[in-house]
Amino acid sequence: MGTGEADMRSQISYGKGMYKSTDGGKTWTHIGLDDTRQIGRVLVDPQNPDTVFVAALGHAYGPNAERGVFRSTDGGRNWQKVLFKDENVGRLIWRSIPQNSKTIYATLWAARRPPWSITRRRMGGRRNLQVH
Repeated sequence: MGTGEADMRSQISYGKGMYKSTDGGKTWTHIGLDDTRQIGRVLVDPQNPDTVFVAALGHAYGPNAERGVFRSTDGGRNWQKVLFKDENVGRLIWRSIPQNSKTIYATLWAARRPPWSITRRRMGGRRNLQVH
């Protein structure tokens, strides 16, 4: 489960990274990505539940390096940043293709939520993130 809100609006709460439950949600264990703050989506590989992709928007109010797409191949014990532009651009939307689950389309979003305004621009692109 990813924490934090990834919708840019006037009141945003931030999270503390990723959590995992192995008992149907009775207990949860923190599994990292603490400074991502806003996680927009979590994608678990249907063929291998140890492979997980996380889309992180990052800090809403300023730059940080924990933005982009992260991958774990060991159920969340370790994370690798697999898509990153810079400390001002995060990840918000992606789609996997049912016919080819190894390809993920991602849209990067340069967004900032300073007081009384919002700054944003979308950046497109296609990248095969290798879900194996």
